[in-house]
Amino acid sequence: MHKKLVIVADGSRAQFLSAKGRKLHSIVHEMKNKDLGTHDTRLRKEGRTEGGHFYDPHSSIKCLEKECFAKDLSQEIKMRMIREAFDSIILVASPQMLGMLRKQLNSHITVDRSLCLEATHLNIEQLEDRIFD
Repeated sequence: MHKKLVIVADGSRAQFLSAKGRKLHSIVHEMKNKDLGTHDTRLRKEGRTEGGHFYDPHSSIKCLEKECFAKDLSQEIKMRMIREAFDSIILVASPQMLGMLRKQLNSHITVDRSLCLEATHLNIEQLEDRIFD
């Protein structure tokens, strides 16, 4: 039976669960987006940082923070795939985060299934029902 890593994520947090067959076993790791909402809001109004560097004023700070979180998640996924010998992954994420994760993951990681779903609030039994039915 194949060992799968299930990632349930949105822009603010993520859970990593192990699964075999059609059964979720346990939460193996949790991550939170520590950067979310911590940046200076003056950047939005002025369109620049203190060092004189400009950022795209059409990019929201929240969006940039979520992209950084997606990159952190993809690095954690790669590390866990190697260290814990998972065969494939199942991605369950909000629409925006799902797109960001797909963009960050490299091609040699097998994505068995992906679901566009807000699910970080669900318990393990509810997740099983949504993922495997």
